Amino acid sequence: MAALTRAREANYTVSEQYEVDTADHEDHTFCGVMFTLTCKQTLPVEFVEITSISVRGQLGPLTVWVAPEGWLGKHEQRDEWTQVYSGTLPPNFQESSKLAFESPVLVPSGETIGM
Repeated sequence: MAALTRAREANYTVSEQYEVDTADHEDHTFCGVMFTLTCKQTLPVEFVEITSISVRGQLGPLTVWVAPEGWLGKHEQRDEWTQVYSGTLPPNFQESSKLAFESPVLVPSGETIGM
């Protein structure tokens, strides 16, 4: 019954941080990662705002890019992507280093982006 009376959009802001700590066996290298992020329509959320991501490792020169509707089929099409971060960071294998975006990335309810 609560679902029938639930608001269409939230009238407040929630600030949350999520950390995904993966196993690190130091047996591999990355020259980049891509993932898809979807803002589901199941809750009264107007959009998700992403202001940064954090990484650790050898680091050095780093960039972060976003593409509308996910990354599949776009991973080698530079004109499909918008750069949201560029910087050089020192190596940090123990703690994550924050990559703060120049402008927040907004993902409207029901939409998907690739990072």
